[in-house]
Amino acid sequence: MSAERIDHAAKAREWNDAASGPVPSVNDASALAAIAQVHATLALVEQQRAGNLIAYVASAQEAAVSPEDFAWLEKVAGQIREALGLT
Repeated sequence: MSAERIDHAAKAREWNDAASGPVPSVNDASALAAIAQVHATLALVEQQRAGNLIAYVASAQEAAVSPEDFAWLEKVAGQIREALGLT
């Protein structure tokens, strides 16, 4: 399995376009649309996770009182940057 990040939003659009174009049968179009839906759902999950991480960091920063409390923030910040495609 590859560690490469998959752009699920782009994949959803790609598969949806394929389902909307000329396909051999209705069953093929349905299968392509189902694959598009899977990628769209995964894209939403990734965005929700990023939102949850941001909310978690925001609430944790209010409670942090020592430098050690901030050590994990850089790791989480990296995950947020990656989730938002900023790395």
